[in-house]
Amino acid sequence: MERLRHEGERLLLIFDNAIDANALKAYLPRGGQAKVLVTSNARAWRDVATPVEIPTWPNDIGADYLIARTGRTSERAAAEALSQALGGLPLAHEQAAAYCDRLEVSLVEYRSRFEAAPARLLDNARDAPAEYHNRLTVAKTFALAIDEAAKLHSAAEPLIVHAGLLAPEPIPLFVFKEAREHFGDPLASALVDEGLDEAIASLRDFALVERDQIVADRDPAIPTDAIRLHRLVREIAASRRDSAQQYVARRALVAVLAAVYPDDGIDNPASWPRCATLTPHLVAICNSETADAADSAQRADLLGRAGSYLRGRAAYSAARPLFERALAICEKVLGPEHPGTATSLNNLASLLQDQSDPAAARPLYERALAIYEKARSAPSIPTRRRASTTSPTC
Repeated sequence: MERLRHEGERLLLIFDNAIDANALKAYLPRGGQAKVLVTSNARAWRDVATPVEIPTWPNDIGADYLIARTGRTSERAAAEALSQALGGLPLAHEQAAAYCDRLEVSLVEYRSRFEAAPARLLDNARDAPAEYHNRLTVAKTFALAIDEAAKLHSAAEPLIVHAGLLAPEPIPLFVFKEAREHFGDPLASALVDEGLDEAIASLRDFALVERDQIVADRDPAIPTDAIRLHRLVREIAASRRDSAQQYVARRALVAVLAAVYPDDGIDNPASWPRCATLTPHLVAICNSETADAADSAQRADLLGRAGSYLRGRAAYSAARPLFERALAICEKVLGPEHPGTATSLNNLASLLQDQSDPAAARPLYERALAIYEKARSAPSIPTRRRASTTSPTC
């Protein structure tokens, strides 16, 4: 190091995969002409170096690589679609190409297998390059990073697991702030005060999440703080829990969304920005089946709220499958003559009437009316302009 203070012309020092700036400072030349290149997932380098962000591959570059690596020049469209599915991650492209080469399968077939079992293919050591940390796979690379982040903050690992179960869109941070008690301890307690920011900082140190801001169409001057996960990080994070543990996590997320998702989206434009940021995550969580009646009823209620928000914005085609899904859940869990089922019937009928299809709406209205009349203590039938999405139990 002393020699480098006076020499170093035409010398390039490369520090690969450095943990952080503090650990590296003792090995950086304090003078001379040597150039230094550092690769790292950590973000805090501005006091010692100029950061250069290395982006993921765009689809055309990823497709170029897959075609060159496999020789499948006739599969350009499939290569671009696969590159998009892999999120532009170079190591994932190499594993995919090696798999296709080894088993002689098409890029279309690999994509189909990948979408069916992404975590398994991302952890296939046979297709990982030998020169990358002795065949360290994409899955193990991210798993090790999550383990290291967990050493920095106790909430880092459960936080990214829950985030991995949500949709691939930016996740507003108020999801983890306003209703954190529904996550239960120890996660709920670990997110108190600066805990959420510290946990996110720990994950960012290993390039597992990105800080983001969601800008609302109606009020771009007030952005919403959020985090974003790479699509492959989501898959690996979620796979850290078995099916039973994922169910518990999803149930907690359903309770959180029920606490933060507005119930007046149909006629309150002020709530639309929040509804817009939460709806993709609500759909992702409520799309799965559950055997728990109370949890199912809560999911039906959330689907009804999201459908009413979309209906309020005249997004009828997007609202209809949510109302239909909510109705199917209510009929299965609550029964065909429950007031909650009547509410779902009325919501769907109102939407059909908005779409100028009274013939389809009428039998649904009639079913809802019959249920309400049969139940002596039934609530009043909601008006067409404000379809209720709540009932005593749904």
